[in-house]
Amino acid sequence: MLSLNLGVAIVKLQIQFEGQDPSDARHAQATGWLIMPHLIITAAHSVYGHTYNYGKAVHVRAFMGYNGKNSIDQPGVQFRRRLRAVIPKDWIISDTNRASEVAFIKVEEFNNIVRISQQPTTGFVNKMLLSVVGYPCDKSLGGERGAQMYEMTKTTDCDLSKTAFNMLEHTVSFSGDQSGAPVLISGENKAIGVSSYGTRTRNTATVFRGRFGTYLSGMSTVMYALDRAPPGSEDIRYIMTTGHPEGSATEEPLSDVKAF
Repeated sequence: MLSLNLGVAIVKLQIQFEGQDPSDARHAQATGWLIMPHLIITAAHSVYGHTYNYGKAVHVRAFMGYNGKNSIDQPGVQFRRRLRAVIPKDWIISDTNRASEVAFIKVEEFNNIVRISQQPTTGFVNKMLLSVVGYPCDKSLGGERGAQMYEMTKTTDCDLSKTAFNMLEHTVSFSGDQSGAPVLISGENKAIGVSSYGTRTRNTATVFRGRFGTYLSGMSTVMYALDRAPPGSEDIRYIMTTGHPEGSATEEPLSDVKAF
């Protein structure tokens, strides 16, 4: 059982990329989480893949309440498709820009969600109880990897001034398909980071605001602008925006897919 009913905030993602071979029907698996009923945060490489020169995601399926492929027609499971996505330009340029490893995905609104807020991350995390919640590929159901949501919690210490790319490092269990999962303050609906890469012994997350964090308000501004762009603007690649602290701006599923 997940605390704070996080099952209505965490999203299972299935992704296909522009650079995949047309005969490749597999879907990459990832995790996202809702900051608004229509807005998902995930890792940037879940939306734009440099590995194998995959490029941008062209098909994204988002499930809330997912509990294996046989669950998708059950009450309480909601399905949406990506409408558009926004990622930092630095990530498009190079996947070495790890501090920009965050993305927004817009979908039609989910119903009855519990929104997760973003907590500004200080430069030093001192004995903080953190949880990672997502769909790890080492958890399976009926032979389907990444079929079930899983939460793990550990006490974490981290000095961001001494880590590579000033990212949050922790040892909370992390596995493939959890890319994009929130790093939560245990017992609260507040995230201090979005999971990016993991080695099981040392895992990393992009943090929000503060001295080393990403300011998501600029990405929100871009999404807002794209929503109101004139016809013919669908292929816009870059929009320049000035970041401001968060809060200063207002504001048919397939049941059996192959994963990788």
